[in-house]
Amino acid sequence: MDLDRVVVTADAMHTQVDTAEWIVGRGGHYLLTPLGTQKTLHRTLKALPWKNVPSTSWVDTGHERRVRRTVKVIEIPTWVDFPGSAPYP
Repeated sequence: MDLDRVVVTADAMHTQVDTAEWIVGRGGHYLLTPLGTQKTLHRTLKALPWKNVPSTSWVDTGHERRVRRTVKVIEIPTWVDFPGSAPYP
């Protein structure tokens, strides 16, 4: 499967090295949602300077609930070791 010019989004269940390697190996990019249960990745991401990163927030409503979502985008340093996490050229 060719994923050139494709961005794959997935929930935390798919935030795995194998999944990222599969996507990147086919020419794609990804947006994955890591959780604290992935200890090494969580510790690595927590070490990034998030306080200095601007964010965008919004509220989703549906299914009888209200959820606040916040997105921050940061350039990944070269020391982050996860497939496809190289700094954007």
